[in-house]
Amino acid sequence: MAKIRWTSKAVKQLEQIVDFISEDSNHYATLTVRNIFKKVRLLKSHPRLGRIVPELNEPDVREMIYQKYRIVYQIKDDIIEIWTVFHSSQDPDKLSQELKEL
Repeated sequence: MAKIRWTSKAVKQLEQIVDFISEDSNHYATLTVRNIFKKVRLLKSHPRLGRIVPELNEPDVREMIYQKYRIVYQIKDDIIEIWTVFHSSQDPDKLSQELKEL
């Protein structure tokens, strides 16, 4: 079973998601982040569950979709490293740039 490791960037993005959604509803902010974590936990036993990230086309860099969020991760042996949680309404070039920086 793989271990999940979150980058500091991904953690910061989750915090921003909570802050943004909680402006309207603390309940939905908590629910959204809880469901993102639930989705990511699936990767422990099914690391290749997500699709290959089209911008990179590397077999070990994949993404899962939760609502409007792209959860991008890399498979490294028995570690799943969560790189970014990216809202799909953002500029896709921004995601491409973020991925190049990782």
